[in-house]
Amino acid sequence: MQSPIILSIRHAETETYSIPGYHIIPGTPTPSDPIPADYQRIAALRHVPGHSPNNSQGIVDSADKDRQSSEPVPPNPTAQEASQVSTQIKLQVETFVEPSFQENAYLLYCHQGGSCWIVDPSFPPQTQHIAHAVERARLKPSAIMLTHGHADHLAGVGSLKQLWPDAAVRIGQPDQAMLNDPQQNLSAQFGLPVLAGAQADGDLCPQQELELDGLLWRVLDTSGHSPGSRSLYCPAQHVVITGDALFAGSIGRTDLPGASHSQLLENIRAQLMALPAQTRVLPGHGPATTVEKERRSNPFLADGA
Repeated sequence: MQSPIILSIRHAETETYSIPGYHIIPGTPTPSDPIPADYQRIAALRHVPGHSPNNSQGIVDSADKDRQSSEPVPPNPTAQEASQVSTQIKLQVETFVEPSFQENAYLLYCHQGGSCWIVDPSFPPQTQHIAHAVERARLKPSAIMLTHGHADHLAGVGSLKQLWPDAAVRIGQPDQAMLNDPQQNLSAQFGLPVLAGAQADGDLCPQQELELDGLLWRVLDTSGHSPGSRSLYCPAQHVVITGDALFAGSIGRTDLPGASHSQLLENIRAQLMALPAQTRVLPGHGPATTVEKERRSNPFLADGA
């Protein structure tokens, strides 16, 4: 079951969501920003079955933290203690919508002046707005997290690495070759080859635990849209960033090189639909949703689909 959609061409839009436990802060609307003609042409031609018709997101591995104090190392907190600390942290999420592909990039942080992650930076002017938000909140980008290796989710890596060269680029190993290969990241077919301009600094391994300023995140294997598609799940804040695996009322395309429809459905059911019902889903395109809503109404996940 696949419902085609041709992405509309619109200027950057933002949405504000009210979510218990943390805030999603809208990026700045930019009605006056010009959309490059090449991006307009690509967006008008791009045929995206499987995307929702309503389509109009500082890394420290918990095992790798350096101890810099000469004081005795305290015992590791219990899982219950760690959970209590995490739930006291307020996650801030700023959403930036790229105008041509309607792709969602996310800026994640816990407090002004702290570390942040930038997730799936795309084409300008989105990257400029992300940079402004980082500077406004005096943040220190420690990672650029990529849910997968398609051009509309990595086009902004190079420009952000120029601003913050120490930000680690993390992407699932099967998609790492896409960073600087326009054929594999699917940009060559649109006549606008995209190079990330940076190499991967690390993998996103399924079930790996990562930490952002005291918040633990788990990497989920949601491959199927691409071989290395990953989702980022924060249990304490009841939020998961799904890239192009799962959308509100739809799923990612599986008619692309390296994609697998059966694998995607299997991973969505095993990795995402198994999360608590109230988990907020922040997708790579379109509006946010919840696990509960997608269990109940997503036609691609219905019995027998």
